[in-house]
Amino acid sequence: MKSTFKNSFLPFLGMITLFLYTACSTQNPGYIGRKFQNLTARYNIYFNGRELLKETENKIKASTVENYSELLEVYPIPSEETAKEQTATLNDVIKRANTIALNKSASNWVDDAYLLLAKAEYYKGNFYNASEYFDYVNLTYTGPKQATNRLAALIGNAQTNLAMEKFADADTLLQAASQIKSKYHQSDLNASLAQAAIDREDNKAAVGYLKQAIKLSRNKFDKIRWTFILAQLEENIGANQDAYDHYTRVVKSNASFELSFMANLYRIKVKEAENGIVFDKIATLKKLIKDDKNLEYIDQIYYQIGNAYLEEGKMDLALKNYKTSANTNPGSPQQKGLSFLKLAEINFDSLKNYTQSQVYYDSTLQFLPKEQIGYNAIEIKAKNLQYLAERLQIVDQQDLLLSLAALPDSARSKKINEMIAVRIKEVRKQDSLTNNNEILPMNSFNNKTKNTGTFYFNNTSAISLGMNEFTRRWGKRKLTDNWRLSAVAENASQAAASMIDPDQPNGAAQTAAINNNPDSLKANYLRDVPLLQVDKDKANLKVLTALYEISNFYKDVLSDNQASIKSFEEVINRYPQSVFTASIYYQLFRLYSDIDKAKSDFYKNLLLEKYPKTDFAKSITDPNFGKSKELQAAAVNIYYENLFDLYNKKSYQEVIKKINEAKTTFNTDSTNLLPLQFVYINALAIGNTQNIAPFLSELENITKTYPNDTTITPRVLDQIIYIKTHKSIFDNRRFALIALPQEDGNLPDQIRYASPRETKYKFEDEYDAISTANKATERNKKNKKPNKPQNPKEPKTEPVTAVIADEENAKLNPSKNLAEPDAVLKNIPVEIKQAPIPGIIKFEGGIRQKQAIIINVLDRSLNIAKSFAGISKYFYSKFDPATLTLVIKDLEKGNKLVIVKGDFFGKERAQAVLDDFKSKISEFIVMPPYKYNTFVISEENLKLINSQNALDQYLKYLKAEK
Repeated sequence: MKSTFKNSFLPFLGMITLFLYTACSTQNPGYIGRKFQNLTARYNIYFNGRELLKETENKIKASTVENYSELLEVYPIPSEETAKEQTATLNDVIKRANTIALNKSASNWVDDAYLLLAKAEYYKGNFYNASEYFDYVNLTYTGPKQATNRLAALIGNAQTNLAMEKFADADTLLQAASQIKSKYHQSDLNASLAQAAIDREDNKAAVGYLKQAIKLSRNKFDKIRWTFILAQLEENIGANQDAYDHYTRVVKSNASFELSFMANLYRIKVKEAENGIVFDKIATLKKLIKDDKNLEYIDQIYYQIGNAYLEEGKMDLALKNYKTSANTNPGSPQQKGLSFLKLAEINFDSLKNYTQSQVYYDSTLQFLPKEQIGYNAIEIKAKNLQYLAERLQIVDQQDLLLSLAALPDSARSKKINEMIAVRIKEVRKQDSLTNNNEILPMNSFNNKTKNTGTFYFNNTSAISLGMNEFTRRWGKRKLTDNWRLSAVAENASQAAASMIDPDQPNGAAQTAAINNNPDSLKANYLRDVPLLQVDKDKANLKVLTALYEISNFYKDVLSDNQASIKSFEEVINRYPQSVFTASIYYQLFRLYSDIDKAKSDFYKNLLLEKYPKTDFAKSITDPNFGKSKELQAAAVNIYYENLFDLYNKKSYQEVIKKINEAKTTFNTDSTNLLPLQFVYINALAIGNTQNIAPFLSELENITKTYPNDTTITPRVLDQIIYIKTHKSIFDNRRFALIALPQEDGNLPDQIRYASPRETKYKFEDEYDAISTANKATERNKKNKKPNKPQNPKEPKTEPVTAVIADEENAKLNPSKNLAEPDAVLKNIPVEIKQAPIPGIIKFEGGIRQKQAIIINVLDRSLNIAKSFAGISKYFYSKFDPATLTLVIKDLEKGNKLVIVKGDFFGKERAQAVLDDFKSKISEFIVMPPYKYNTFVISEENLKLINSQNALDQYLKYLKAEK
């Protein structure tokens, strides 16, 4: 019976499954299919995407930093920081919305999906993308049932155009929106009309629109914000009583502290103006400090006083009040973070005190919540400045040691004794403070307070749990301000001052060592003092390298050319002849080119006279130098790709043959050495065809010939050690390396799977990074910041550590300060930029640079929203969305460019990605083929495409290249 039921039911179940699959087909859904698509589109996809978007909107609203000295924006415009912080969430929204737009085309939620796409792109700061999507909804969904979404699209597009400062276009869109009869979105419509009126400086009209928006809005956040803006507008047009009433309404609402505080402040201002009193913002703020009602807000009031002084240009008083705010206890942790952030920014931007700025940024990170918009950017900046602080510490420490070495024995001993006495005094004082102020043990609490009442501090059990958790996480802490500040700066200063043995832990052990055995501390000092000439040379090399890296950091990361010039010249003054001299001459030549032509020529002539054979000099005298370098880099990489393919096919003899041929083809005059990756793959080929002796000989030759390499040589050293430790295993083999890992499971991966793939030669690094001085100069000229961002900006580059010579390889000569100048010039990168002819754009080959993929839409009147959604879907499905940027660039009176940026390194790689996309392009692009074309372009060249003329020139350049 069971078998009969099973046999009859399964075919029936199969028929139902087939029916549902056919009915729900994306290409040709029936009635049931449309219903099913509606169901899944709405509840599985749209609902979750909409909730994610709401979450992003709330985070942006909560974290927007306002300038209350100016009229607030009706809708906060997404900034670079908010866009960057929320990109991952917004990419998730885009992926979900694309699924509906492209795969659920029979559902009723496609227009809603495009609205989601538009809003997500808006919050990412991709305003052209957003405008395209909003426009698509308006033009495509014109039925009476879709009027609500058309209205939302028109309002959204108007807000987007206002963000791009296209005021006339925004007015046109809002007029069209006003013609649609709908009970929905009326508050947003009136708010947008108010913003448009504000932008054309018609404040009276803005007041009327904003009152209507507040009346119609159900969003509490918007109502409070708009009420504050309404009060600002009324104050501007002289309606002081109305302004006072609306400021009061904000004060009595559940507005954020800052908004409520500023409303109260401006309410006082309006009242005093009515009574003929000249408003003094700072005096008013100081009065608020004395009011007991504001006791819990004192730290925030001091912060506002600091802002007021900063507006008046009184930097010292501003800094004083920010410090008071940051150190007010108990205080709000978030306010402490904001106060430290202000101190960090002022020291960074205005005072150029980068070391102090680093300390304040570090403190900022201790207090600001990680969810705060901009936290990641602050973290990167703090790490970058830590890079600088570490090198400044090296300079101070080595200079101190060198100064001690220069003293006679008796004077040196006396100086060290004085330093030890100071250090002992400091440590004992600190130890005393710790003993007096550290957290008391639980049994020290007064017994009278035990278990009396429900108050937390009357409950010793609760206190004990909290104290144990605190101690577990933070250890014992003395009662002092800012106890969570990074120990890095503290340890750095202690190390520079005392030279305590770095291997000895801090804390009680050091205190005991200092108290009980000062002679041991003195021995530590004397141990590090460079008394021999070779040790002095090493100390000088450390100083030189640190100063050189500091100079590059000022230029490349901080874009502070004045500080960079000063630092480079300090290097030249201290070390006139060094491994970096030619590089410094070249960089000073470039840095002075726009500041002081005479000094620029001076350093250029020094370079040409003293180092005529270097790449730096050739870049000035040979216009084709850069081009030949890039072609050489491309040739080397193509050759290596072929070598690797042969190695992968186990054609080891062919690899060895090709390497011998490469010795003639790729040897350079300056080094007469093959690229290390070639030598390493040759060694591996020998290891697969010969016994251990020749293979070991090849590996040892690598360590001797390329001692300064940090990628391959350390691995080779590990391999040599392993081979010598397990010599008996290798002595019994016919071939040193074996193909199958199971033959010897004890071998480490680098021996068993000895593949050179991850050591792929990067010859272009030497050229593409050539003296990043030029990159900083060009970047400053090209990337002028607009008043309001149209697209998210690229993240700032983190510091690049300059390649330096190893102390041993430098072969320091005791008769000279440092090594011969040309010793490691091949390791110092240089960048070449040929000056373009006016009106003609000079494009670079950029074969090995990071590339972008371009879909060039020839008809600018064409709405490409649906195609852009398809392009987004393709690339988001193939690559990690976090690594991608997809934007529409509108060339004024020209074409539209869809730009896809990702980790596409090298022209071949980018072209392969584009070719794969083109093979499936009909699935994703709904445009006739004659309406668009595609190409790849280096990101450096893409920066030059800012007009239709520039695009036309580049397309001609591409044609000529082919």
